[in-house]
Amino acid sequence: MLLNFRDKMLGKLNVAKGAKGKMPGKKELISSGYEYGRKSYEKYKGQKVSWYVYLIIGIIVVPFAFFGVNYYFQGFSSDPVILEVNDYELTLTEFSELVRQRKLQLEQQMPERMPSDLDIQNAILREIVRSQLVSHELEKHKYTVPDIEVARVVVNAEEFQSDGVFDNDLYMGYLASIQQTRSDFEDGLRERIFPTQLQTAIRESDLSLDHETSLYEKLFLEERKINYVELPYENYYDLAEASTQDVAYMYEQNAAAYMTEETIRVEYIEVKATDYLDRHTASDEEIKAYYEDNLNSYTRPERRTVAHILIDTQRRNRLAANELARTIAKRLEQGEDFDSLVKEHSEDLLTAQRGGGLPPLAEFEIEDENIADAIFSLSVGEFSDPVSSEFGVQIFKLLEIQEERVEPISRARKQIEYEVKYEKAYDDYLRIMEDFEALGGEGKSLSVLAASFGKFESHRTKALKLDSDKEIFAYPDIKQAALDLLQNDFKGRQAVEIEPGHTMYVRIANYRESVLPPLKEIENRVAKDVHRAKAVTAANRRAQLIKFDLYKGYLNSLEDVATEYRLELQESEFIGRDNRDFPLQLVSSVFEQNKMIGSRFVYESVDLPEEDKVVIYEVTSYRQGEDNERLKEQLANKPFRFSDQEYEAFLLEMAEKADIEFYQDRLSG
Repeated sequence: MLLNFRDKMLGKLNVAKGAKGKMPGKKELISSGYEYGRKSYEKYKGQKVSWYVYLIIGIIVVPFAFFGVNYYFQGFSSDPVILEVNDYELTLTEFSELVRQRKLQLEQQMPERMPSDLDIQNAILREIVRSQLVSHELEKHKYTVPDIEVARVVVNAEEFQSDGVFDNDLYMGYLASIQQTRSDFEDGLRERIFPTQLQTAIRESDLSLDHETSLYEKLFLEERKINYVELPYENYYDLAEASTQDVAYMYEQNAAAYMTEETIRVEYIEVKATDYLDRHTASDEEIKAYYEDNLNSYTRPERRTVAHILIDTQRRNRLAANELARTIAKRLEQGEDFDSLVKEHSEDLLTAQRGGGLPPLAEFEIEDENIADAIFSLSVGEFSDPVSSEFGVQIFKLLEIQEERVEPISRARKQIEYEVKYEKAYDDYLRIMEDFEALGGEGKSLSVLAASFGKFESHRTKALKLDSDKEIFAYPDIKQAALDLLQNDFKGRQAVEIEPGHTMYVRIANYRESVLPPLKEIENRVAKDVHRAKAVTAANRRAQLIKFDLYKGYLNSLEDVATEYRLELQESEFIGRDNRDFPLQLVSSVFEQNKMIGSRFVYESVDLPEEDKVVIYEVTSYRQGEDNERLKEQLANKPFRFSDQEYEAFLLEMAEKADIEFYQDRLSG
């Protein structure tokens, strides 16, 4: 069952294999890149790969994960839409700009090994789709990261350690340096952990024995039913008087909570090359010239498909591995079947049962020169001599050659037209920047300078907290520029290049420091806090007294409690560990309890501040949930080499349920 499931999933993951230069379909968009991406032999063996391979296959998607895709697209037109993922839309202009940015990045970092435009386009499409699928899944199921997980990340961070031990002073000093409260910083960290937690949960599972799998299955599938009563805070407000002394004490002891926010208003002018695109056209001659000058960008290199036999040097020493490989090579020379020898000897668990086949590879995608030389010196049907590498000792057989392919100009026309127009718009952008700088006027407001220049207008933000990520503070460099200006007594302005072709001039328009208001100004607010604090204490104290009466037998059941205190006794349906109808704190508490003490049910209370109540409950029934074949397979024997594929299978499952539309005609028409 497990093998069939994995083969089925791996089969789905290889759907891109036959694409041969076509734009991806729905499944190809979220595949891990078996045609254009996760093709490197090194990745298949779980070893180190170059940053270049990671970049091409779309693993580096930190900007999307941290800021959201829409972060990049502010100010763009929304027509025409080329990609839809659930409620998210990607327009042609947005996509063209992303392709241009990625090409610029690659040209700077690796000009000699530029992938084709088609590779870049497909990688970006996959990144966006995968990011949207994960974001949608997290939002739909309201996944949360527990405090203990956030604390673990903080404690293990080298930046906050002294001599290998967590140093709270370093941590608090860092928070002060970035002007963030502990709660705000850890809330932001929790949001960044969400996607990686989902991947880690699927990828980094250990090998489970049969009896352990059975126990895990029973644990995860168990469901519980509870009876419960609620003690709303509001029922105790009448008992919570706020005296003058109480209010003064609350004010003094919690002064930090009553400080006003430190805020600034920023004036800015935004200059973008894309704003000048509509001024220009691209003639047929210009498009043709650009295509010819950049032909390498539209050339797809030769790719070769091979099968291999791996002798793993982690299981034996290299001398023994070489000897075994030479024996296998002799048997091949004597005419024995390659597929049979793969099944008999290959120790690559991922490919051994499928003939040893690997995805198509371009020469630049193979880091090990010995492997690259061996593969690209073969003719179809030939097999190599044993090749020694960091993975072990291997013998390769060449199955197929995909010849070098040049993308026709008709297919690339839309993107080339954009590039030609952008080059002209970028020249406009540079001229305008030079003219604006020539105005000088360091002491003048940007609105005055903009009015005198006459080519753009200034804007002002609303009052922003220093730790805000709203409006233009979504750009970290803008926030840092504003903080630098604060340190300079608000003097002058700064030009901040967000990216090539996009600059913002900023100055501080207004600053309001954080102060503690006089008690008289916020007395009503403080009094409300006193009322609430006393009501919370009273509700929790009442819950403890009720539990005491239940355990002592003064009250026999929650039904007696409901009668005695005029509360409603409620009964839940069976709930599982993944239930989202009840607060997470309550569900966690329910599944932490022992089933019974002797013959009595366990009574427990949970304070739910976000719900403004305390809940007292008892677990009344237990049962095993319905059989879940998918869960059984997930809990079964899972060698690490299958983990990446399981995550891709999970993405594929989400994609099957998602609304994904790709309008290729709008891209290449």
